[in-house]
Amino acid sequence: MKSAPSAALSATPYEPKLASVAAVIADATRARMLSYLLAGDYASAGELARAASVTPATASGHLGKLMAAELLVCEQRGRHRYYRLADDEVAPALAAVALIAER
Repeated sequence: MKSAPSAALSATPYEPKLASVAAVIADATRARMLSYLLAGDYASAGELARAASVTPATASGHLGKLMAAELLVCEQRGRHRYYRLADDEVAPALAAVALIAER
């Protein structure tokens, strides 16, 4: 018999943000981009577009959503933008979601 979810989670101020971030991660294209970034450091928008099998314009929209969710940071180098996971907490969180998805 499974126990009921903790009341503490639903009573926290994190619930709306959790749902928002989960929705961003749930998109298959964005999930491919995040998975690609798990393997390395910075990647250009073009690299991420190719990794996700989308056009650069489509990738740009997805990257904007990942940035808004604070999952990525961007560094401008000349004419190009390079993206990486926002901080050291993102990779383990994505790995945990991947473990749940493998069930």
